[in-house]
Amino acid sequence: MSYRLDSDILQPYGTFKEIRPLPQKAALDSYIAQFGRDHTFFAKNKTKLAAWFVSNCNTAVNREGYVEELKKYISVDIYGRCGHLKCQQKQPDNCLNIVDNDYKFYLAFENSLSLDYVTEKMFKVMDKNVIPVTLASNQRLPLPKHSIIDATKFSPQDLASYLKEIDANDALYAEYHWWKSFYRIEKGNKVNNFCQLCQKLNDPRDPPKTYQSMQKWWVNDANCSKWSQNRIIKASPWPM
Repeated sequence: MSYRLDSDILQPYGTFKEIRPLPQKAALDSYIAQFGRDHTFFAKNKTKLAAWFVSNCNTAVNREGYVEELKKYISVDIYGRCGHLKCQQKQPDNCLNIVDNDYKFYLAFENSLSLDYVTEKMFKVMDKNVIPVTLASNQRLPLPKHSIIDATKFSPQDLASYLKEIDANDALYAEYHWWKSFYRIEKGNKVNNFCQLCQKLNDPRDPPKTYQSMQKWWVNDANCSKWSQNRIIKASPWPM
């Protein structure tokens, strides 16, 4: 039971639930472009570019190094222990409201680049009027097309250039919000996950399953990576 898509029992931090039929695949790109032109209000009243809320300042993936390089080219406001800005966390939604109201982009950078590892960092802002910029191994996840910006595909300088391009074009910014009338976000439900586990353990029709090496499946196959020297490189697996 884990967040890995190949787990016997999937325990994700969130999922996307389709709530209405999607446009035909062949017409989806045209739909997204037209949606952007018709919904430029998503960028209205936003005065700041990018925000990052972070408390762990030294990670194995070196996300902090990526952000330091990114800051050479664009403004990134850092909240929490690793920055100089604060929000009133006594009010649970205050931090998210700041992002929703003021910022165009939110850095949802994970502390580990491990296969399928995507936490609430991304899901908690997906329904806000902000574009998540992820540093995560989310390529296998069933995300709506054109709903996030994957920082692993950019150098910090190239990412900065792309964010500037979107910032300057309200239609391009709106395109990243097209999916919100077709999907809703459902948070992970640990109670349901444990119910599935109990069901499997007590169902005689469910055949036993054995993993010959948890080191191979959980660690070696996770393809852990980190950011170093302006690129994503493979990290050495740790022993279990």
